[in-house]
Amino acid sequence: MIEEYLKEHGAIGSDNAIPAGTIAKDLGVEREAVVKQVGIERRKGSLICACNTGYGGYFWPGDITDIITQRDRLEHEVNSRLETLEPFQCAVHAFMLANNEEKGGVDFEELSD
Repeated sequence: MIEEYLKEHGAIGSDNAIPAGTIAKDLGVEREAVVKQVGIERRKGSLICACNTGYGGYFWPGDITDIITQRDRLEHEVNSRLETLEPFQCAVHAFMLANNEEKGGVDFEELSD
């Protein structure tokens, strides 16, 4: 749906990106629905790219550089989320250890030190 829209509207390459709000208006949906649909299509293999320069927006890659840039951006987002996840993983691990040793729980103040 979004891939076809981008191709039909000439959004090839980052210079031709179309803002999510514009896509939403044209399709008669909320902006959030566009963002969600982009994620669905990407998980199915679509190479929909995004840029955050100017008004930002979505576009179909015009060349390998667009694909590499998008890959690098997505890898950065994943790595950032992994760093955010780590303290929660540690807390769950500590909780599980405490429960297995029947110590009665975790002192979350100690975990933050």
